Amino acid sequence: MPVSQRGTADESGGTAESNLMEQLSILDRAVKRDLEILGQRKRTDLAVNARFLAERFDDRSTEISRIVGDGTVSQALPATALRNWLPADTSDAKAIVAHLGTKLQVAFPRITQFGYSGVWGLGRIEAVSITLAQAGGIAFRYTLSAKNDILQPSVTKLVHNVSIQTIPCPVQDWMQSLYDDLSAQARHHNETRTALARLLQ
Repeated sequence: MPVSQRGTADESGGTAESNLMEQLSILDRAVKRDLEILGQRKRTDLAVNARFLAERFDDRSTEISRIVGDGTVSQALPATALRNWLPADTSDAKAIVAHLGTKLQVAFPRITQFGYSGVWGLGRIEAVSITLAQAGGIAFRYTLSAKNDILQPSVTKLVHNVSIQTIPCPVQDWMQSLYDDLSAQARHHNETRTALARLLQ
């Protein structure tokens, strides 16, 4: 619209400028209405999801707290196991991960996984994880990583393979808790009992 004609009234008495403002006002109201409807729908979805999570996964902090050393361990990790699980040189974080990871992989090959450094994952071992399944689709994944040459133990709770919570913990607590969980499973599974005995040798 030429600038000189923007104020010229049409048959209805409105100018180009007033018509444009009216159309923009209509669009503005429509967008605000749609956003309000969308917001309400999302708030409802979030509320439903919150109820679902509360019903299914509530009090998970108490379940995972036993894993990071709350004084309820069944028995102390044997001193011989500590010597076997750790390499002679404990100053190299990646060497610790590789040493313990190799032992776990030999004893429990189906549930042990490695993480490697490098762009193509062809470098040194820098993480090892072992996932222990529990009843009801719950599992605990023990991960020991050495990224940036710092030892980082953690335990992750999974529900139907979905990560729910991850808690970092001291190395001693990590090893003790892993031993406790393996011992608990060994009481019910001969295969785990044999593998744990092999790991402790």
